[in-house]
Amino acid sequence: GRAALSSACQLRNPVDPGEYMYLHDATWHRWLWPSGAKECPGWLPGWAGVAYRVGLFDGDVYDVLKMAPKGCFFNDDVWISGYLRRKGIARVVLPGIKGGYHRRHPTKSLSTIPNTIQLNMEPCLEFFGW
Repeated sequence: GRAALSSACQLRNPVDPGEYMYLHDATWHRWLWPSGAKECPGWLPGWAGVAYRVGLFDGDVYDVLKMAPKGCFFNDDVWISGYLRRKGIARVVLPGIKGGYHRRHPTKSLSTIPNTIQLNMEPCLEFFGW
């Protein structure tokens, strides 16, 4: 089928919507999703490794980014997953795949920009209905 694949999934915390959580290959993840691959209800984080087929994207992929809030440019994980979601393309987590590991750089990581979640990520999440 048509799907993007990753070793993790990021989504809003249902208990505290201002916080985010990951579903990935951890002990609790195997308990939560014991049967293997599952569709991601959120967005696929690039640091975990994401596989996209070129055919998943149409010529309108950058048009969506132009219509989206400016902050989406800095949150490619959110807008790419949001684009695929709007197209009805599954985002799938495959337990057991070793993904990347993200280490925050003290000056070059987006998370070091003051209020970046509120200014950039939140408007992008709202635009794509998360």
